[in-house]
Amino acid sequence: MRASGAPRMRPMRPPARKVVTGRRTGALTGYHPSRKMGASVPFESLLELDALVLLEVDWKVVQFATQPVTFQWRDAGRARRYTPDLLVVTALSRTFREVKPARRLARDPTLRGRRERIEAECAALGADFEVWTDKDIKREPRLSNSRAVLSEGRRVGDAWAEQRVRAVLPHCATVGEAAWAGGLPPVRALRAAMRLAARGEVGLDLDLALGASTRILAGGASR
Repeated sequence: MRASGAPRMRPMRPPARKVVTGRRTGALTGYHPSRKMGASVPFESLLELDALVLLEVDWKVVQFATQPVTFQWRDAGRARRYTPDLLVVTALSRTFREVKPARRLARDPTLRGRRERIEAECAALGADFEVWTDKDIKREPRLSNSRAVLSEGRRVGDAWAEQRVRAVLPHCATVGEAAWAGGLPPVRALRAAMRLAARGEVGLDLDLALGASTRILAGGASR
């Protein structure tokens, strides 16, 4: 992490190595249409796809990319290389992430003896490194809520309800408060807030069931 504050924002480059898409043995690959990135982002497993869903609706995430860079070095005369699965950029940090099932990480916690060097390579770029396992990615109800937000974001919008929610955000901490202040039924206000979240206009607390008590974490006034 950069001690001096927010990292410099740079356009995301194409993947550092070729991403294999289409069905293959043991994995489902393809492209995730990202509104946040303005492009289709490739994934190489269902777990990676779930990770992209979380990043897409996480209001703290400004940018993300798959297969962002390949590190190369020599170890005792042997050529070594490593390509992280993800680069995640927030207002305060840059983090390279490996996406891996927890059972595989338990069998190989050093990433074939490369982890220490990988962490050093990331640090040299002013970034952190971490492994994101299925236990992190598939935590509920966050994952289901994130999927629901993206699904709602693809629906035909309710412009008036969205405008009412947007107008009262600086004064409201929950969807229920926004519904009351905006003169909307709670369900209509929730769906409007979800569409705003899908577009990155607000952040919602996705760690609890979605409803009138859902906290609004970002948008409007500084929170």
